[in-house]
Amino acid sequence: MSVLDIPTAEVFVPLLEPHRLGGPRYKGAHGGRGSGKSRFFGGLLVDYALSFPGLRAVCVRETQR
Repeated sequence: MSVLDIPTAEVFVPLLEPHRLGGPRYKGAHGGRGSGKSRFFGGLLVDYALSFPGLRAVCVRETQR
């Protein structure tokens, strides 16, 4: 099996850790426009989907006018 090495911005590294028992179940990030949040979580979802076949996930974004 090959290893997938995805470069990650330092600010997102804490989000790569698994959740602690009794800790929050969901991961989220907030910040300004263009900070790479959607790209990070999209790439993370692809990584999880490759690692865990049959994974079920949902991606939610807020839209503004």
